[in-house]
Amino acid sequence: MHSTQPPAVDEAKALAQREAEAARLRREAAVDVLAEALWELWVRQHSPRKPQSQMKGAEKHTHG
Repeated sequence: MHSTQPPAVDEAKALAQREAEAARLRREAAVDVLAEALWELWVRQHSPRKPQSQMKGAEKHTHG
């Protein structure tokens, strides 16, 4: 079945659909990143505390 609308209208609709899909995928990716970051934060906050001397050494190691 052919559209009765001019080709430019069909192209504009197709472009809008592709842009909407791209925006949806970006939102999903952002949600995934934030969920992972929140999980990492939760794990760090709920893990047993390390002795202070070990943590200072770890900070020096990771920060140069």
